[in-house]
Amino acid sequence: MMSVSDDNPIPQTKKLALGAVTLVLWLATVALGFLAFVAFQDILTTGVAFLIARQPDIGVVAARGWITTARNVSTILGGLGWLAIMVGGMEYHFRHVGQRGSWRMFAWTLGIELALIVGGALLV
Repeated sequence: MMSVSDDNPIPQTKKLALGAVTLVLWLATVALGFLAFVAFQDILTTGVAFLIARQPDIGVVAARGWITTARNVSTILGGLGWLAIMVGGMEYHFRHVGQRGSWRMFAWTLGIELALIVGGALLV
């Protein structure tokens, strides 16, 4: 693995330390990603419930069906998204250990996950 300047190789100890930090951050994105997935479900379910509540002609049974469908769809989409972030993030970060793009990707991923978690906590 080369440094940003590509002139000097990264020393082995620094390489191991960067790998360990990368692993810890990746595990944090996986854990927070799962919590963000649950928050995404809550946000979507709350949004559907809000939209249904504004329609007086929808009965309780139909409303429950819509909310259940929204929850099922959010489970599938959120689960696939979480899986893509988990596997794709692992591949990307371990190929680009110590590079600026990897740190930016960690920052964006953690930021979006935290925003979903906070948004879900505020809505529900």
